[in-house]
This record gives sequence, structure tokens and C-alpha cells, in this order.
Amino acid sequence: MEKEKSDNGKEAKREIALKNLKSSNLMNIAASYIVNENKQFGEADNSAMEQFKYFPSFNSGTKAYSADGKEYDLIKEAILNSRESGQRYSGNISERKIMKDCAAIMNESLSSIKIKDMLVLMGSKAEISEEYQNMYIGDLVPKMSKEDAKSLNDEDKKKIKNQAELYQNLIGSYQTFLTQKMVSESLWESSKQVTKNLETILMGDQEDKTGK
Repeated sequence: MEKEKSDNGKEAKREIALKNLKSSNLMNIAASYIVNENKQFGEADNSAMEQFKYFPSFNSGTKAYSADGKEYDLIKEAILNSRESGQRYSGNISERKIMKDCAAIMNESLSSIKIKDMLVLMGSKAEISEEYQNMYIGDLVPKMSKEDAKSLNDEDKKKIKNQAELYQNLIGSYQTFLTQKMVSESLWESSKQVTKNLETILMGDQEDKTGK
């Protein structure tokens, strides 16, 4: 009975997590934060992300889903949470804090979904081994005290170490996939803008010559 209740709870969290991970505006801002933090990306990457992912997401509304599955506005919630003793208009929130919150929601959501869910989000149709078919990503890192961890035998310690490494690999791989995908899309949009600007200049010259 307890196991069934626990499984139902995990499944409910999974459904909410998937909603967050499929929220394009939330992911756009989370990716913008990671790209800005990762020194492997340069100014051109960050500029393109800001123009084609970051600002459009704020302009069209940044929504997320709470633990009870209710949709809420991230910016409004951040302002309300920053108010001093709930006093009206006393909030002081930075855009960096909002971006960081989006990245945190993404990482928390990743821990609540199954490994196969992550592969689907990444566009993979691979048939993974039975061992990982229904495994939740968060279950790779068992919750135990340091004392309990010390009492484990060498084989169990090795298993936990391998699982922890797999967890980090999964999270890191998804972040790499997301940021590279977002940066590529943004740079492509930026390149199209160059073409549009050139077309405008040339069409303008043509109009001047024809007198239209």
C-alpha cells in the first residue's frame, strides 16, 4: 500500500516535471542562464540567445508549474517572494535571480522524470536496456545519511558511485543538448536577420532608383 502511494506520488511529480520541461519560455530562460554561465560560449552566442530566446520569452509570458500542478507566472511569483514582510511594492528582484530560478526548476524537473522521458525530450527513439526502462533519474542518487553510506560494503559503494556518475552524466548531457540546440537556433535566426537587413538596404536602393 505504501509503495503504491509512493509510486503514485512519483508519477504525479513526473507529469508536472514534464510540463515544466516542455514549457518553451521556461527552457529558453534556463538555457540562457546556463549559456551565460558557461565560458565555452562567447559573446555572439550570448547576444543571439538574448535576442531570440531570452527577451521573446519574457515578452510572451514566463509560466511554470508548482508542485501541486498549478500554473503560475515566474516573474510575479519572484516579485511577491522578494517582498519585505509581504509589504506591497517592497520587492527587490534581479533578472539574474529569475534566470537562476528557471535553471533550478529545470534541474529539479529532470530529477523527477524517467530516463526514457529525457531521451524522448532529446529526440531519441533508442530502445534502452530493461534496467533503465522505468527508472526515475532522481532514484540514481539514493537518499541516505553519511553514517549509512559508510556502513555499506565495497560492492554497494561501487554501485552507488556508478549511479551517481550516471546521474551527473544524464543531467550534464541534457544541459549540453539544450544549450547547443538553443544557441544553434538563435545563431540561425541571427543569420537570417543579416539577410533581411541586406535585403532592406538593397530594396531601398531599388525603390530610390525607380522613384517608387
